[in-house]
Amino acid sequence: MMIYEASDQYGPSYEALKKAIALAGTQEALAQMLGVTQPAVNKMLKSKAPLGAHHCVRIMTHLGISRQELRPTDYWEVWPDLPEPSAQEPTRDAALKRLP
Repeated sequence: MMIYEASDQYGPSYEALKKAIALAGTQEALAQMLGVTQPAVNKMLKSKAPLGAHHCVRIMTHLGISRQELRPTDYWEVWPDLPEPSAQEPTRDAALKRLP
């Protein structure tokens, strides 16, 4: 599982979304898969908000990227069927507390 590292520049879904774009080939290809426009994908990439749950499910289904990777800060709240992270897998808040 990817552990989210805090960043002032990117949101929690940034790395997984970059991976999805790479797997899809282009932002345009991912946009078609999600039923949105390429500018919408670019906006998602730049957003500090987590990726929408409905987009996460489509990406997981078509590209195999896990919901945990797509929403590392709150996946257990969005999908109660997934277990909460264990003490060995710090959440974003725990990671922030350890920063100098």
